Amino acid sequence: PRELRWAIERAVIRAQSQPGRSTPAPPQDSPAVPTRLIHDLNNALTSINGFAEVLLTRMPADDPARGPVEHIRKAGHRAAGLLQRLPIGSERTPAQ
Repeated sequence: PRELRWAIERAVIRAQSQPGRSTPAPPQDSPAVPTRLIHDLNNALTSINGFAEVLLTRMPADDPARGPVEHIRKAGHRAAGLLQRLPIGSERTPAQ
């Protein structure tokens, strides 16, 4: 759907931006994302973030896989923040 593509494009742009730089706000004419889509994405991110936290608590500090898991955790938290900034539509917004 167009809304999902737009959300992914925004996430990629923000992930590629340098820390400390402000990212442009979504255009005023951006389509609203259906509430259900945001809810489903949030559920998936909650699972990913929770699993990363569990892995990190069980991994020794010198484990070579720790770095990638920390990267996943940080990316998951950034993605959750992006979801909160999306323009939310109603349940009646048709998915395209």
